[in-house]
Formats: sequence, structure tokens, C-alpha cells
Amino acid sequence: MNIAGSKREDLMNRMSRITVIGAGVSGRALAILASKLGYSVFVSELGSVDPQTRELFHQYGIDHESDGHSERILECDAMVLSSGVSPRSRPVARALEEGVAIIGEVDFVAPFLKGAKIGVTGSNGKTTTTLLTGHLLKESGFRVGVAGNVGSPLADHAFVENDVVVAELSSFQLFWA
Repeated sequence: MNIAGSKREDLMNRMSRITVIGAGVSGRALAILASKLGYSVFVSELGSVDPQTRELFHQYGIDHESDGHSERILECDAMVLSSGVSPRSRPVARALEEGVAIIGEVDFVAPFLKGAKIGVTGSNGKTTTTLLTGHLLKESGFRVGVAGNVGSPLADHAFVENDVVVAELSSFQLFWA
């Protein structure tokens, strides 16, 4: 079930347990943000989790699994997907089968971003456009965060005093937005 608008806000206000799918750069940032927000966080990664990420999860009290997704991914109020998770992945299919709410990275993080938000999408030129837009805004005196594949994860910009956040957005991220 994809949650939109005020229903998503209601869900985020009453949920306490989150499963983050993916322990890569954006998944780590999502898990840490969720932990800082007071959620009980479980991270599931299809591949291996490097020692630095395991230590980071330990520091934040984030439980995790690697080398596959167990049924534990469903023991949550909502599943939050990192940027590289396909809408056709097995965890998404299981969540949909079981009626678990799914929240994409953009929708989870957006309420915590300060300033204007610019999303750059498309097939070609996203990276160049994102970097150029960020550069031009910085040169114009704005406090700018550049996020996505070309910058830091979107979640790293939560609560940062930016005037503008420019984000390169993938088709997977847009699918849930």
C-alpha cells in the first residue's frame, strides 16, 4: 500500500517500527535519521554489510540483517525504501502482499528538509543539471544542499539550515513519491 498526502503524515505520526530496505549510502542515512527521530529501526540488506556500517548501526542501536531478506522485514508499521530499491523487488512484493505501508525515501525525508526543494529527474543530464543548479545557487549566495547520486544522501540534509536542497532523483525514488 503506497501512502499519500495526509494519510502518510498520519502514519508517520503513529508508527514506531520501521524497516529500511537497503544498507547502502542512502539506506544507512535513512536508518540513522529514523533512529534519531525515535523510531525502532530494522535494516535489511540483500548483500553484505561492511564493518563500518555494522559499527554505525551498533552506535545508533539499529538492528539489521544481511545476505538476504527474512520475514522480519514485515514486522513493522512501515517499510522505507532506500533509493536503489526497485518497486519490483521481493521485499516490496511481500510488503504489498501483507498490506505493509511503503514509504519512499523522498516522502520520508521531505518533511524534515529546510528551505525550497528542487528535484532533478529525467533520463539524461540529471547529474550535470543537479551539480550546475547547486553551483549557481551557491554562487548566488544561497545555502545549498546537493543530494542524490552526486552529493550526499537526501536524509543527510534533514534539519540542516539550507535555503535550497537540490536533489537528483531516480525513477525508483519517484515511483513512491
